[in-house]
Amino acid sequence: MNLSIERILKLEIMKEARLIAGHNGLQRTVNNISVLELPVFEETENLGSKNEFYLTGLFAYKDHPERLMEMFIQLWEEGCSGICVIDVYFQDFPPKVIEFCNLRNLPVIIISQKISYASILSTIFQVIIRERDEKYLESQLEGLLLKDLSEDEVRLTAKLINQVFNEHHIVLFFTDPVLMKKEFSHNIHSHFNIPNDWLFSKFRDGYLIVVTIKEPDIIEVRQIISLLIDCIRRIYTNYTIGIGEFSNNLGRLDTSIKEALIAHSSSGYLNKNILNYGELGVYKLLFQLKSDDRLRQFRDEIIKPIKDYELEQQSDLLDTAILFIEYNGDLKKTAESLFVHINTVRYRLEKIKKILGLEISNWAFYEQLSLAIKADKILNSLEI
Repeated sequence: MNLSIERILKLEIMKEARLIAGHNGLQRTVNNISVLELPVFEETENLGSKNEFYLTGLFAYKDHPERLMEMFIQLWEEGCSGICVIDVYFQDFPPKVIEFCNLRNLPVIIISQKISYASILSTIFQVIIRERDEKYLESQLEGLLLKDLSEDEVRLTAKLINQVFNEHHIVLFFTDPVLMKKEFSHNIHSHFNIPNDWLFSKFRDGYLIVVTIKEPDIIEVRQIISLLIDCIRRIYTNYTIGIGEFSNNLGRLDTSIKEALIAHSSSGYLNKNILNYGELGVYKLLFQLKSDDRLRQFRDEIIKPIKDYELEQQSDLLDTAILFIEYNGDLKKTAESLFVHINTVRYRLEKIKKILGLEISNWAFYEQLSLAIKADKILNSLEI
């Protein structure tokens, strides 16, 4: 995500700044910030590069306000992102300047002289540097997932991302669909001390955390994950977290990241906001086949005959089958959940076996019914 004027205005240091023009240009990209105090009528060369955000007190124009328009025209022609004016000499601008900037969606901001140049420059420059670092990290992480790399190549890329990564690691990926769209006043760093041998980075539509430790201590890993989850809960409200499996091989970091992403994507199917890859079981396979027509065909071979029978006979076979699988074949719990006698559940299951032609083997019946119901859950979620 590029740094924009809108994101700059949401920074704490800009909370009392006034946007006086260019309200429709808040998505303009900012690549750099510079101080501008030279008058354009004395400096005819380019003032800066495209997507530059300027900070100025307009000292050079305090005795020549009639020439302000020249400056705004030149800045616009050079692709300026926006202008932030310290209110020492100008608290507003002539209507024709405001109109010019509004028509061209060029944001103009007025900020109090009580805030130092150095504070504004430092704050915004740090954000720009962080954005550049995040883009580099994202490109390296994407390279891990999109390329067919050997373990040595994965380890080399991992060391480029963080040269002090340890071999033993686990990966978390989390999102919050509401807060991800906003500039945060707090972040994970302010609530949790991220060690140097970890990685915390924006990635795709969420955040990726690579936890590495020096010794293969699974108890330590569980404690760390617990602390991280508690931290995420304090900051976010609509979070979804996917957790990969613990690995002792940095050369498999690409696999660990994929596991965290798959667990995150699968969480909705299982109605969980925190999901470990190891909990997926057969869902690991089914999820990767979700776009394969053969999975849909298999689901339909089992589920459709049951639905067709229900429509004809006005029965509750499918709900019974779903609960039977959810309760791992426990007839008593299934009956209690449906508020029916256990013999009713037995009758309905025998009817399903007959419909599917699976009366001979209880194991084959349970296995195929279970796979079909899990596949149905995944496919239905894609159709919503």
